[in-house]
Amino acid sequence: KRANMKALFPDNKNLDFVVLNNANEEGAGFSCDTNHVTIVKSDGQQIDYQKKDKHAVARDIIAQLVPLLNNKQQ
Repeated sequence: KRANMKALFPDNKNLDFVVLNNANEEGAGFSCDTNHVTIVKSDGQQIDYQKKDKHAVARDIIAQLVPLLNNKQQ
């Protein structure tokens, strides 16, 4: 399902990406040890990850974040 870009990236925010967590999926969400996330970038690219443990999700988010931070420091 395509994300509503206008709602995710309001003009008054300077967001590079957002992480959507599918908390409605069985075995994923707040009361479980796993999540199923999609990262949506401000250019519209969507990266859908498989359901995985929360530490692996954190690594996926960091993997997207590090290149952005490196680019902003240059």
